[in-house]
Order: sequence, then structure tokens, then C-alpha cells
Amino acid sequence: MVNYPRATYRYRKALKLNQLQKDIVVGSLLGSSTMETSRNFLCSVKFEQRFKNRVYTSHLYNTLKEWCYTEPHLHLETNRCKYSRTSYYFQTFKHFAYFRYYNGFYEFGDKIVPLFIHRWVTPRALAYWFMDSGERHQNSYMFHLHHFSNLQDHKMLIDLLKHMFWIDAEIYIDANKGWYKLRLSDESAPKFISIIKPYVIPCMYYKI
Repeated sequence: MVNYPRATYRYRKALKLNQLQKDIVVGSLLGSSTMETSRNFLCSVKFEQRFKNRVYTSHLYNTLKEWCYTEPHLHLETNRCKYSRTSYYFQTFKHFAYFRYYNGFYEFGDKIVPLFIHRWVTPRALAYWFMDSGERHQNSYMFHLHHFSNLQDHKMLIDLLKHMFWIDAEIYIDANKGWYKLRLSDESAPKFISIIKPYVIPCMYYKI
């Protein structure tokens, strides 16, 4: 275990998330990001993207770097079929500031949609969710939902988009992979883009 100077410890303990950092955490947890916790209620967030999106990962890191001990790393994963996948990731250090998000996004170790998600999602958080796990689909857009296995979570996300942003969506099943996705209606696509576009960073313009 690394022992940090007492002054550094006090500095890190006193850190507070600003609104941009909160939006990144919420949007990313609606997407592919995951969390870890310890017995003393200290939690961390892991941000991981495909290697081709490494510039986006670097953007996330640069916004959260005072919450991290190390810079982003490469990760090569090979499955039983010898299929390899390269990703780029970083993880925050454990801090009590993240406990509220772990308490909302996790139940018995499984990732869920918080019951009070409407209190956390802003237009900018919506944009980070899209940059993390969204893509263009024909005349509209969709979000990958394989991070959430419960159909009730899917319904909550549909209700969130409808009641907060007046965006209509439905559940779509990928016939090839069997994954659930949330597809926006064609009519809602222009409104959706008008909401998120001011917050989409240049390296992710290809998604819109």
C-alpha cells in the first residue's frame, strides 16, 4: 500500500466534484463505466472505452485528473475464441464523494438505474451518456443497454427521456447479439441532437 504525505491526504479528502465532473460521472455510469467500493464507504469509478475512442477517454481523464493517481492505460483482453479487444481506461481513487453514486447505481453488487435518476441527469449528462454508449441508427439514434439487465431499468430510462426531455424512445433487441438497446423515435431525433450537440466534444462528432 502506498503511503501519501499527510498534506496530500488532507487535500484529496477535501476535494469536491464540480458540476461538469458530476455530469461526466452520471452520464458515464448510465453507459459503460463501473464502480468499486470498500467497507468504509469509499468508492471509485472506472472509465473504459475502445482504443479508437482514446481521445475521448483522455478528455474524461483531463477533467477528472485531480481524482486520479495514474494516467490512462491500455488494456488488451483476449477471450476463449482468441478474439482480442484493446481498450483505454483509467480509474479514480476511492473517495466518499462517489458513495452517493454507488448507492444509487448499485444494488447487491448489480448495476441498476437509480430511482431518483431524474435528479441527476442534465442535458450535459445526457450528452456524456450518448458519447459513452450511443450511436446513430438509420434516421435516429440509440443507446446500448447491456450494462442493465433488468427490463424495469429500461423502462425507467424511457420514462426519463420522455418526462425530462420530451423524447420518445422504445426498446430494440439486437437480433445478432441479443442485446437490448434503447432507440429514439425518428421524430425525436432532431430535438435530441439540439439538446446534446452543445456538449459533444469534437472527437465524438462522428456519432451524430
